[in-house]
Amino acid sequence: DGDRLASGSSDKTIRIRSLEKLTALVACRSAFEFEEVARACREQNCLGDLFDAATGRIGDEKLTIPGAPSARVTTQAHVFDAIAKVITDDDNTVLVERLLGLVRDDDLLPDLKRQGVSDAAIEKLAPTALFRVVIDGKYVAGPRLLLYVEFVSFLVVMLCFARVATFEVLGWSNPWLLANKAFEKTAALVVAFAVLAYFSAREVGQIRSARAIELATPEDRISTKYNPATEKWEYEAQGLAWYALAIPRLLVLFVACLLLSPILLVFIPLACAGKEYEWMDAFGEWFEKTIGNPIGHDPLTFLGLPRAWRGDYWNWIDTATLGCAWAAFARAATPGTNLSTDHAAATAMLLWLRLFGFLKNINQSLATFVLMFERIVRDLREFMV
Repeated sequence: DGDRLASGSSDKTIRIRSLEKLTALVACRSAFEFEEVARACREQNCLGDLFDAATGRIGDEKLTIPGAPSARVTTQAHVFDAIAKVITDDDNTVLVERLLGLVRDDDLLPDLKRQGVSDAAIEKLAPTALFRVVIDGKYVAGPRLLLYVEFVSFLVVMLCFARVATFEVLGWSNPWLLANKAFEKTAALVVAFAVLAYFSAREVGQIRSARAIELATPEDRISTKYNPATEKWEYEAQGLAWYALAIPRLLVLFVACLLLSPILLVFIPLACAGKEYEWMDAFGEWFEKTIGNPIGHDPLTFLGLPRAWRGDYWNWIDTATLGCAWAAFARAATPGTNLSTDHAAATAMLLWLRLFGFLKNINQSLATFVLMFERIVRDLREFMV
């Protein structure tokens, strides 16, 4: 009602929450205006409410600032900067619980990916003092031990590859650690295969997790939706854009139906005849949830390549590194075949690139160095024409 929100809670009471701060944020157009709003909230001792409005959490409800995801994140960046400028030592306790809530929110970062927030908006949000506190808190609360274990395991893979490459490519036959060449090569291959199996399983787990998060709220941009303004059922995408979205989805759906044709050839005639059986209801629900909705959302996500995963080029580097490493060690382990020089060079290059990926997760200084390297490579693309 107006600038208030009525909501029920688990204790069977109705609470009235003010949307005044959310309305004030929508009206801001410059950093100065955001700072004025933050200063007014500090004088009213309600900086916590302003923080909640910026993060989309008002009480137990989740409300988002109107606009595109990138615009909302940019607004959050302005609010965080404004709060950091006006906050005093006496106000620190006001934001502690709010910051801890963001630290404990496991969906915070996946939501940014899933909503398609632009890199420009993230670059505005990341340097803000409050968001750095959240990221540092997530890092401290996260599995740092697992990070270091994986880093050491990756170094072991690089060492095993270096040892196998010296045997296969350079022809060095003197053993380094063990009694003879054959035993040392076998040990390196066994250790490498075990560690690669772990990294491969972890990559598959990340893909499945990202896919499950994305499909928790599937989109449907090719079906008609009711438009209150025109009082008509319309397509969200119009013209050629609709065909660009619909054609790949319909093709994947056609292939899926071909694979399920033995069941559909029984299901469709029975449904047309008006027959109803329990297995038909169960199959219809399963088909909609497992096949129809995921394909309507994104065909590549249905096929196992979620947007969040395929949008990060480090994941493609991981996949290429694992593929080359598996092939290299497999050739080295197969009798009668040798690891080629070109294959060894490509695998070594990818292993070093992946090492940079690990370094950026260890501390902020190394992350800045890797980011600088990424930006240099990205800027060089303009001259590679």
